[in-house]
Amino acid sequence: MNLANNHLFNFLLKFEKNIEAYRGIRAGIALAFPLVIGRLMGYPETGFYIGLTGVFFILGAVGGPYKIRAKTAIATLLAGLLAIGLGTLVSHIIWLKLLMTFLWMFAVGYAAVYGHPGIMTGIVTGILFLFTIHTPPGDIIVAGERMLIGLVGGIWAIALWFIFWPLQPYLPLKKAIADCYTAIADYIQVVLSNSTSLSVSELQQVKGWREKLQLAKDALVINRQGRRGTSEIGQAAVILIQDIEYLMTAISTLIKLSGIHRQNSENITVKILLNEAFKEIVINLENLVQKIRNQPAKFNCDRLKQITQALDEQQSFQRQTIGNQVDAYVSLISLVRLVEALNRLISLLERTYLVVEEMKPTTIPGENNSELSEITILLEKGDQPWFQPLLDNLSFDSAIFRHGLRLAIATSVAVAIATIESIPRGFWISLTVLLVLQHDFGSTFRRFFQRILGTVLGALMTPILTVFIYTQAGLEAIAIVSVSVAFSLLRFNYGVAVFLITVYAVTLEQSRTFENAWIATLRVIATLIGSGLAFMAAFFLFRDRQEQQFWRLATNAISCSRDYFQIVMMSYLSNKSPDYQAINKQRHQNRLAQFNAQISLQKLIDDPQTSQLQIEIALTLMTNLTRFSRAITVLIDQLNDFSGTDPHPELETFVSRIDLGLSQLETSLKSQSPLPPIPDTVTPSQQFQLYLKGLQQKRLIELANREDETPTRQVLLDYSIVALEIEEMADYLQGMYHAVSQLSWRSL
Repeated sequence: MNLANNHLFNFLLKFEKNIEAYRGIRAGIALAFPLVIGRLMGYPETGFYIGLTGVFFILGAVGGPYKIRAKTAIATLLAGLLAIGLGTLVSHIIWLKLLMTFLWMFAVGYAAVYGHPGIMTGIVTGILFLFTIHTPPGDIIVAGERMLIGLVGGIWAIALWFIFWPLQPYLPLKKAIADCYTAIADYIQVVLSNSTSLSVSELQQVKGWREKLQLAKDALVINRQGRRGTSEIGQAAVILIQDIEYLMTAISTLIKLSGIHRQNSENITVKILLNEAFKEIVINLENLVQKIRNQPAKFNCDRLKQITQALDEQQSFQRQTIGNQVDAYVSLISLVRLVEALNRLISLLERTYLVVEEMKPTTIPGENNSELSEITILLEKGDQPWFQPLLDNLSFDSAIFRHGLRLAIATSVAVAIATIESIPRGFWISLTVLLVLQHDFGSTFRRFFQRILGTVLGALMTPILTVFIYTQAGLEAIAIVSVSVAFSLLRFNYGVAVFLITVYAVTLEQSRTFENAWIATLRVIATLIGSGLAFMAAFFLFRDRQEQQFWRLATNAISCSRDYFQIVMMSYLSNKSPDYQAINKQRHQNRLAQFNAQISLQKLIDDPQTSQLQIEIALTLMTNLTRFSRAITVLIDQLNDFSGTDPHPELETFVSRIDLGLSQLETSLKSQSPLPPIPDTVTPSQQFQLYLKGLQQKRLIELANREDETPTRQVLLDYSIVALEIEEMADYLQGMYHAVSQLSWRSL
């Protein structure tokens, strides 16, 4: 539990995403060209403000589908112009200034109802508003002039957005799909390396591929909205997204079945072959990613087929040498199922490659199209009115609503302090509040330290640089380089980016005023005041208790897992054909519930007030719950070969007791009451195992007599893997009980 021991400060060195060079290049160009052109034309002040405004607008550039980018750009430009005009007209009346600050900054925080594009639009317009109200007031003419400068800077920045857009309308969709297959390859490697221990990285990988899958679905929905008819690429994208679910089901089955042989020290050959098989799967997934991204790659499943053939030969060898070893029969059955799963996976990979290669959708007979109906539902949801998210969150129960209030109060206080005390460059105080104050306390706490540390180091570095470079052109060159690198690193590590942004801000100011250490000192003072206000607002104002939020979402995840378990096991307990549409619908709900709980778990871990015990309890629960769901997914895959033989009564008893255990967990968390004793799942599981062992002994006699197709063989094929999975399910349930029992005396 190294994370639990060191989580208080480890986040300061956390690198979250890749370096975004394009964002930095845009920012550098957005600033450099207006500065140069303004000086050449004799309007250096105008060029300065156009460049500065352009940098602000570049900050709002979002990725994803082109339609989202275009809408975000237009919304940011219009709202930004309104912010500039409004800030100019109200800045001379202090009460009106504070009132408009409160209302505008509430809207900035509330814009998060539109997701990441809304957040970025809010930040940019918030910066423009705060910058303007700290400038000298003006009348309608001055407001118009400033809005014109903002319009030119905004159009210039948006033009840079478009210049860097590749002229391929399906590129964002392809990238989103490719990211999904990359996440699956990463998931395989992480899960295999942590197959016997609780792993934070395993949970992060599960959350990661689910997040990537949802992003791909969103990209597909946006791409299809407003289009008439169909396209081969669009239809192929639907199939590729659908294949992700099938791939994860097949891979989950392979991982679970391979665990039986990887823990068996006797059959070294099978273990070696399985390791090679997983390596080949990862290689082929990586080649698929290259193909989806229109990059050269060789896709070939021949090696994987050879490994599967070798495993099939091992199966025949085990069948011949099994003798009267009952325990070896379980290994034989799992090997039979493993070969079947590998063959299905190979067919799926080849089908997926064909879709990517020709960009034409193909189908596998017998596969259901539940994913298509899910995308249709998403398309219908995408047609909701633009104002619907605003209405849905217009309540104090909404975390976004509370964040809007928190941000409005904190920035209003910052503006009041800067105005009443006449603090030079008071804009930096309110800007710091806007950028440091996040939706949850853990993220705010991280940014609080990163902002202060980065600013102090940047303020110390700048005077040293200006000793050697002190001309206006030299200072502007430093600012351009600094802002370019800073914007490239914004999502990589905020603290490092702040260091460079401080160099940019201070040198840019010095290029106009030629003040030295005083500017850097003001920057540090403003940062300390603004960061302190943001920290206090996050801690004292409408604070969301991450512990309560996590356990609420975890309870919902347990409930969805219970429903998922019931609907899958009913396919084994009844003689009816599996309802794959209903199963996949419940699987989607379970996946979404666990995804939300895992996001909340990360916030709980990041919260500095979360104790080591709380992290261990939450991590234990989510790891066992995730693996419990993975076991259910394996049983879904086994339904493909299930013949419908009658179940043993002890299996029904086991299912009912697992269901009771999940129900007790859910009730205990909802009512915050002591957890009842765990239902006895050991006895029915043991009885079921004894029943199967008796059949295995009978089957060994049949093998000796060379009797192939018998009822005994079919029952063992139907239920041997089920027996292994339910045994693990009982262990996972016990792990969840152990975690929740430690909370029964706590106030959630």
